[in-house]
Formats: sequence, C-alpha cells, structure tokens
Amino acid sequence: MFIRKLSLLNTHTYIGIFLFWLFIFIVMIDPTNTIFHKKDIVFIMVVAYNMVVFKPDFSKLLYIILMVCAFLMPWLISLMIMTPYDPDEALAVFKSISPILLLLWVRNYDLVSLSKGPVVICCIISTVTYIAIISNPMIESAVWLFMQNTDFPITMSRRQILGFEVFGFYLKSFVSFLFVVAYYMLVLMNKTKLNVRNVIFMLFILFAFFVSGTRSTMLAPFFLFVIIAFRVYKNSKYMKYVMLPVAFIVAVAFILVLVAAMTETDEYSNAIKYGHLTSYATLFDENPLYLILGQGPGTSFYSEGFDEVVFKTEWSYLELLRCLGIFAVLIIYVFWKPLFTFWKYRNDNDFNYCMFWTYLAYLLIAGTNPLLISSTGMITLLMAYSYEDKLKRMETKTV
Repeated sequence: MFIRKLSLLNTHTYIGIFLFWLFIFIVMIDPTNTIFHKKDIVFIMVVAYNMVVFKPDFSKLLYIILMVCAFLMPWLISLMIMTPYDPDEALAVFKSISPILLLLWVRNYDLVSLSKGPVVICCIISTVTYIAIISNPMIESAVWLFMQNTDFPITMSRRQILGFEVFGFYLKSFVSFLFVVAYYMLVLMNKTKLNVRNVIFMLFILFAFFVSGTRSTMLAPFFLFVIIAFRVYKNSKYMKYVMLPVAFIVAVAFILVLVAAMTETDEYSNAIKYGHLTSYATLFDENPLYLILGQGPGTSFYSEGFDEVVFKTEWSYLELLRCLGIFAVLIIYVFWKPLFTFWKYRNDNDFNYCMFWTYLAYLLIAGTNPLLISSTGMITLLMAYSYEDKLKRMETKTV
C-alpha cells in the first residue's frame, strides 16, 4: 500500500513538473502570447493541477496579497477621482501579474533547474534563425513580416553602438534566462559536469546573447563571467597573478563600454530613454500627487521619447512609481526580498553566491526594460522564490 501511494505521488509530481516546464517554455518562446495563443490555458492548467494535487504554501500568501493590493488600490483610487484610463490596458496589467499565484506551490519545484531546457531550446531557435536571417535577405523580410503579425514577440533591429552598426535579434524573454546562463558558466568553470553537451548548450546561449543587439543582454554574460570566475578561482594559486588582472581588465572594459554606450546621446535608443526621463520629470512636476497615490494601472502620459502618448516605457521602476505611487514599494519589496536570502547563504556554495549576483543583475537590467511587470518577470520571480525555498530546506536538513 505504501509503495502504491509513493508511486502515485511520483506520478503526480512528474505531471506537475511537465506542466510547469510547459508553462515556462510557452512564456519564454512566446512572451506576447501572439504566436501559439496558449499561455493563458497552460497557466490555468498549472494552477488547477496544483490546487488539486498539492497543498498550498500559505506562508507566501502575503506576497500575493501585497502584489495584488499594490495594483488594485491605485486603480480604485483612479476610478474614484475619475482619472482617464484604458480598460484593456488595465486588464493586461492584472493578467501580467497573475502568475504570482503560483507562489503558493513553487516549493514543490526546482524552477531554476526546470528552466534549463526551455532556455536552451529558445537560444538554439534564436541562433539558427539569426544565422538564417543574415544568410538570406528574403528570410529577414519573412521574419519581419511574421513579427508584425504577432505583436513583436521578437525584436530585430539594426542600431549604432559606439559607432558600429549592430544587427540585433532576440526574444523579449531573454532577460529571464540569466539564472541558466550563470548555471552553465559555473558548470564549465567548476568542471563538475563538464561534457560536450553542456559546452554546446553554453555556446548556443552565449551566441544568442551576443547577437541580441541590446546593451543589457550583450554585456550581462561578461558581468556574470567576472563574478563567477572570481568565485571559482579565488583560492587558486593563479588567482593573484592571472585571474585577478584578467577580471580587473574585463571589469574596467565592461564599465567603460557601458558608460560610453549609455552616454552616446546620438544613439537612437538613448535618445528615446532620455526623452522618457524628461517626460517623467514634467509629469511629476505638474502632478505631484502621482508620487503618492499613483496615476493608476492602464493610464497613459505623453512621452518625448516616442513623441506620443504611451502606456508604459522602458524605465520599469519609474513606471511603477507613476502608476502606483507609494504602493510601488510593495512591488519592489516582493521582487527584492529573495536577494537578501541569497546574500545570507552566499558562502555556502558557489551557486548560491552566483545566484545573488545574477538576480541582482536581473533586477538592475529590469529597471531599463519594460519586462519587470510581465509574465517573464513573474517567471523570474517564481524562480527566485523557488530557489529561496530550496535554500531554506537545505538549512532545515542540516540543523
């Protein structure tokens, strides 16, 4: 009887793992839900299955309540003072945070490990497509037409960075891949699971990031490399004379390139970002109450960056402040809370140390990308809390 129950439990677990894997893959490959149109139904399946099979972890209910209230209260206030808003945009905001509900069951999964497959598949597809595009102009036209018809789940552009023209191609979900990037880098440097397969996977991932064409995704692997190399080789006899100088040179070059790219005022992307900042300053100066109560989800404002009325910009934290006012603090708390746990356990092993710096990099990158409050942002948040649970379970076992 015990064996039969154990077997049934394992079956339930495997089904849950598959459904969660499928949800992660759908979010990563189709972040706008305009290619397969299956994100909502898969999400409902994951929630329904976990509700039936697994007991909820109500210790995380507070984070869900904080997230919902942070958006709901400014929305209700905006209704009471009759602030103009777009109902479809407001609904889209609440839909984008709905995966937070899965926090009730993340303790049953290792989502960082579970996301390795979807990330590798997405990077392989991205790499193959990029090579096909640069090989044939007709394929580039076909991909561009596909993007137009599917609300641009993929970004493809030619831009000037430091005077060089860069052709970029990447999925909008790339920023949620960083945990897996750090994992494979650590595996290769530690040589713990060094094999041909992992080397090939890492090459696909790195190529996909380097040809993305955006500063954050192109430079993130360099940042992770310095952090991980320092951790792995800090006690090596070569550290003082080889690794430290190399890490220092890479770090200085990284900072110089980043600063130069960000201060390149003639670059199109920078001009847009700075235009957004000017418009935020004007908006808050004319409506100081927005700093306290927020303008509300689904509201819009004029931005010099796009020279039009917009519902959101790339400045995610400023966007939270505009929409939510002081309630934005609740969102920031929910996102940043796992970082303190990672710091607490950073010296237990190499991956814990890397997780802290990787998640910090994600939170900083997300500040200049409109992806924090989105399904990809929620997936990354779920990964962070899943790993936090793993650390706490390991501590409990050792006590």
